Amino acid sequence: MLIDDYLPLETINEELLDKYLSDGYYRMHQSIFTTDAIFLNEMWLPVFWLRVDLHRLVLSATAQKIVKMNSRFSVSVAPAVIDDEINALYGLYKSTITFNGYESVSTCLNGDNAPPIFNTLMMQVRDGEKLIAVGYFDCGKESVMGILNFYHPDYKKYSLGKFLMLQKLEYSRQTNRQYYYTGYFSTRNPKFDYKFFPDAHCMQVYLRNQEEWVDCSSISYQDLENDLLGR
Repeated sequence: MLIDDYLPLETINEELLDKYLSDGYYRMHQSIFTTDAIFLNEMWLPVFWLRVDLHRLVLSATAQKIVKMNSRFSVSVAPAVIDDEINALYGLYKSTITFNGYESVSTCLNGDNAPPIFNTLMMQVRDGEKLIAVGYFDCGKESVMGILNFYHPDYKKYSLGKFLMLQKLEYSRQTNRQYYYTGYFSTRNPKFDYKFFPDAHCMQVYLRNQEEWVDCSSISYQDLENDLLGR
């Protein structure tokens, strides 16, 4: 049975966020949603929720190369804000992307100007004084959920989107979280496969009908789709 569910929220705490994430839900604006299929390129695709088991994370050679390549940049973490500098950077980023991005950072985080209810942090990457990348993420007690990454188009060769993900993973480990939730991937489209690059061996996927997380390496794409359909 396919699931598509949207839950508007008035409040949420760290423990409840952990629970929703472990049940295959994710943040949308100031609410929580889940789905088993998306409409992309004029066709429906099955999707499956992913998370990183941080206790088993060993960075791949590609991930280590990205960290080293960006070692001269400074990285900071602070409570989430949206200011003119961040809006200007997002505008530059949005003008160059080839997919449908959010209209603004505020639209992504707050939707229709809803009051913030999540414990959202912001990661900034700077080249000297110049802001070159920003990432937002939500924190639970045992988990972290990635929300949005964007970067200056002049720095595209540095893979700053992936670098932000790696820095969020490191922050999650340093703050003793167990899981980092990356969103979904599809068995029918490679668009989301980049989420495996840090370490494919520590990735887990949610089986909706069994209500459990299993190692991605232990299950085939066909078995995933069979579970989704309740076979």
